[in-house]
Amino acid sequence: MTQIKISTISNLIHTNLNDNYNTREKKHIVDKYLTIKYNVSNTDIILDKQISWNTLQLNKLNRDIHKLNKGIPIQYVIKKEFFYNYIFHVDSGVLIPRPETEELVSIVIQKEKRRERLKILDVGCGSGCICITLKKELLNSEVTAIDFSSKALNISKKNAKLLNANISFHCRNIFQYQTKTKFDIIISNPPYILEQNKDLIDKSVLKFEPHKALFVENDALLYYKKILNFASTHLNKRGRIYFEINSLYKKDFSKYLYDNFSHIQFKFLKDLQGYDRFLFLKF
Repeated sequence: MTQIKISTISNLIHTNLNDNYNTREKKHIVDKYLTIKYNVSNTDIILDKQISWNTLQLNKLNRDIHKLNKGIPIQYVIKKEFFYNYIFHVDSGVLIPRPETEELVSIVIQKEKRRERLKILDVGCGSGCICITLKKELLNSEVTAIDFSSKALNISKKNAKLLNANISFHCRNIFQYQTKTKFDIIISNPPYILEQNKDLIDKSVLKFEPHKALFVENDALLYYKKILNFASTHLNKRGRIYFEINSLYKKDFSKYLYDNFSHIQFKFLKDLQGYDRFLFLKF
């Protein structure tokens, strides 16, 4: 085992990434790789500290660079991603957690942190980043999570174990899920991209991320409508729903709510980019 400077590893990654990546993307990859793979802090990078190094690590790094040059997202290469101060295991069986979803979770935590013993349902839990973070941050909460993908559910369970979060998981989609439980909060980032709009999606997302977690065939609001119908009989008094949405469907969503749930208070919330990304409903 020898010692190697962080800058040497950084330069090795940067110079061997191909031209599929621009300078900004290369820096993002290098920073994420160093931070997650080698547990290197920003201070360590600035001070250019040395870390332990051997031939096996070099070979692994070269294999990872080869995967990156094939376009595989950095999160799937290192099989990890940050989300709300936690590190989650991810692979191609689940969507890569997005900053927008982190914003949604932050909104929920800020709005709900004073309520106790909340019963929460996460519809389409994927990697578990939403349900696990809420379990960790909203003390004494009782969290249930469902997903129609057994692969995704296994990853969620793995992350729950790693992060010591006690969650009730069920391999169901919202169209199949039956329960006598009533919830205080339902949260979801369901599939909402129309199949016909595939060409508008980033090529990397289209090639590597699970399509069933992204696309619906004919109705972009399909899952939302089902969740709302479910909520009408499974939310407690003062129950709340939090959705991540596509801002393109704001008008359609508003019309549907006015036509079918006129008694419900709802509000669209903008993300940090200024898009109407979230929908908050109060029953």
